[in-house]
Amino acid sequence: MYYDMCPNTIWAIRGGGSYVANSEPHSYRMTALLTVRGDGKTLSILFIIRGEPGGDIETNEFPDYPPEHFYAMQKKAWMNGIVWKYFLPDVLKPDIENPSVLLVDNFDSHVSYYTVVGVIRAPSLSREGATPAPASLDIQS
Repeated sequence: MYYDMCPNTIWAIRGGGSYVANSEPHSYRMTALLTVRGDGKTLSILFIIRGEPGGDIETNEFPDYPPEHFYAMQKKAWMNGIVWKYFLPDVLKPDIENPSVLLVDNFDSHVSYYTVVGVIRAPSLSREGATPAPASLDIQS
């Protein structure tokens, strides 16, 4: 999920007071990747936090975060290729049971050779000469 709040955004509950979001634009940006298997099992959440990889937040705060989830630092809190390559083998792959389908958008790293061949396609499911679906499709297996 990605929420972009401008500094003049006002949160209000009907009948209650209002709250103006922090005046510094995008100061607490974070992306949370929620994953659910077809059988309903929810996987650990991957939180991508805005900050400098290897910086103070990652060094001083990550150890205090709940251990049942996963955390990554990225300058803009986006799922870039580096975070995607961390997510696939460390978060997703341990919970994959064959046969499986991974639904993704056509973001470059999601439909990369690494994703389709290196992580997702298990040797027992591979076909000789199999190629990934065109990037215009939203389904990759």
